[in-house]
Amino acid sequence: MFCHRHKDRFAKRRCYYCGRRICPKCQHHILHHIFCSHSCHNKYRIKNSAKKTQEYINKNKSRLFKNAQSLVHGIKAEIPKFFKFILPSEVFIPSILTIITLSLVHVYASFQPVSNRDNTVGLFPAEHLTISEDNALTEPAVSVVAEEPEALKVEGESKNIKKRDALQSYDIARGSISRKELSITFDGGREGNDVKEILWILRKRGLKTTIFLTGEFIERYPELVREMAQDGHEIGNHTYSHPHLTTYEKNFKHMTLPDVDREFLHAEVKKSAKLFKEITGEEMAPLWRAPYGEINKEILQWAFEAGYIHISWTVDLKKKESLDTLDWVNDENSSLYLTADEIKEKILNFGREGNGLNGGIVLMHLGTERKSDVVHERLEEIIDTLSSRGYKFVKVSDMLKNSNPHIFAQLNRD
Repeated sequence: MFCHRHKDRFAKRRCYYCGRRICPKCQHHILHHIFCSHSCHNKYRIKNSAKKTQEYINKNKSRLFKNAQSLVHGIKAEIPKFFKFILPSEVFIPSILTIITLSLVHVYASFQPVSNRDNTVGLFPAEHLTISEDNALTEPAVSVVAEEPEALKVEGESKNIKKRDALQSYDIARGSISRKELSITFDGGREGNDVKEILWILRKRGLKTTIFLTGEFIERYPELVREMAQDGHEIGNHTYSHPHLTTYEKNFKHMTLPDVDREFLHAEVKKSAKLFKEITGEEMAPLWRAPYGEINKEILQWAFEAGYIHISWTVDLKKKESLDTLDWVNDENSSLYLTADEIKEKILNFGREGNGLNGGIVLMHLGTERKSDVVHERLEEIIDTLSSRGYKFVKVSDMLKNSNPHIFAQLNRD
């Protein structure tokens, strides 16, 4: 009869998703239902969406299969006819729209890899070409990612496939899964109360990494920023004022906000880069990370035009694992809150049943509002444990240089 968070408060209502009792203070009224957290609401949306999609698939199974089979046969027949290499920055899009563009539906078409090295298409092995939904748009797309430009060999014209350059909308979330290297990156938004300790740990262990800074952070901590540059860390752009760029906070969709346009984003990143140059005498790395991870193709395109390629963090959706440490969450009652030890184990156990942390990009922060149990106090343990497992710590640009030289070359395209 009492709230699961506040044991002394009477709770009459229950969360619509998890069923736990919640007092009025803990209630989130969303779309005529009551939830105990945004996390539960998000899980409900995903479950409900999956249920509706599955019902549609079951109802139209024969038509779906026929359309999918037809597309697969067409792609299989045409891939061997092409006569040029597909670069890792290129995307293949089926020219015809079919029912397979529905969420959760994937179609696989076999192809023969040219290179003997560990090539991949997206996150899938080289034995399959994956046609899947592309960012909730109406056309499914395939992004070719490989350690060598010769990811596939194709020739001739195609009716089922068209090609376009996709580098402008690149979002780098992982390096090569065949190399035992990773990058522990840091974001500096507004707070920097942990910076000195973090820099000392990195210096003590001889590590150089990639740090994304806002212009406001640079203005607030100029001496620490100079110290980062002098230590040889790679400084990327985190915009000037750390603004929201999409509607995700409101509706869980990455639609560009009305007041965000090309000029706005360019002004944000250019102001931050100018401040960094004035304070350190150096240029920012041509890498950026969007505040709150809010991106879409339009925003990525604008940033690319300003000279930046986006760097996210590694996520494995199938295994529900992420290298976003969530170290900024300070409310112990939040469903997102993790203790410092839990975050340490989260990193160390990532990908245990697959490729481990190979090519992993970890997200941590330079500041926190936590009064105790701060995550950076486990940083040395994380570094030492992973070092003992044979991992090498690198900057993001070095990771790109090792895993995808074609993209790395774009970092100095000017």
